[in-house]
Amino acid sequence: MKHSRHKSRIKICDALWIEAIKNRDKRCQRPNCPYCRNRKNARYLQAHHIVERTCWPLRFDLKNGVLLCRASHFRWVHSNDPFVQDEVREFYESITDMKYLKLARYRQSKNDYAMLEIMLRSEL
Repeated sequence: MKHSRHKSRIKICDALWIEAIKNRDKRCQRPNCPYCRNRKNARYLQAHHIVERTCWPLRFDLKNGVLLCRASHFRWVHSNDPFVQDEVREFYESITDMKYLKLARYRQSKNDYAMLEIMLRSEL
């Protein structure tokens, strides 16, 4: 019982994190996106974790998120091309504090999902 309640809290926090990123960014944040031309179209926008979402200390941190169109998310950010990855790294450095993310990924605090849920709701 406790395990399923824990998983449902995580799902709620995931959904709230996505909504908070969409609410903050409004459109694809890739400069001069060749796919969507930075138009507002929530149907095709996806919240992307800069540091992978399996990194629990940063999973719900809004500094670790950016809104991208579906094409930029999969064709650009997740490209295997090293030149493209250099461009993506430069993009990340222009939109967030990478030093903060590098340090925060090693935080050893236990997540309080009830508090996270309250904090994420306040961002909507």
